[in-house]
Amino acid sequence: MGGGTQSCMLEGDCASKQGGGHAEDGGVCASKQGGRHAGCAGVCASNQGGVNAGCGRDLVIYAGHKGFVRLAIEQGAALVPVLALGEVLQLRNLISWPSLQRWTYKRLGFPLPYFIGGRWGITPFPAKTPLVYVVGEPIEPPPLQPGVTVPQEAVDSLHARFYAALEHLFEKHKHRHPEFAHGKLRMLLCHQDDL
Repeated sequence: MGGGTQSCMLEGDCASKQGGGHAEDGGVCASKQGGRHAGCAGVCASNQGGVNAGCGRDLVIYAGHKGFVRLAIEQGAALVPVLALGEVLQLRNLISWPSLQRWTYKRLGFPLPYFIGGRWGITPFPAKTPLVYVVGEPIEPPPLQPGVTVPQEAVDSLHARFYAALEHLFEKHKHRHPEFAHGKLRMLLCHQDDL
């Protein structure tokens, strides 16, 4: 990671922290609570990176995933945008070897070498940094008739609304975190290897 724009180093990190799994294997699904569907999707450290940007940091988010949007439509679950500012600053990779890390990430699913550094340099304890969590308004999916395949247009539309809501949350609340107060939100729609 270092000062580069690594996108989605550990895909399942966010979901596993929340007790879930990958969206593709059905681990992130909606649940019924009191007859109302409730779902949650967010951006955690695994999907974001901090990039130095002069007097502030840019927040880089990989916005290419659409599986969770399709699941939300299938389940009739609202998507709740959640923005976590500061998580990506708590731990870092002590070795920056981007070409090898991209190669191993592409073939193994995780980057090597990866030595975690946090508080006091080389410890695995998170660095002491402010954390700001912002929860947005639920975004209701379009209704879907039972037995009907989810149209790609519906997925694309809800996906765009979700990431527009994240962008709004970032712009509205970035001043609450000292590292991101003057930064910008950058959304990647492809991995670095695809550029």
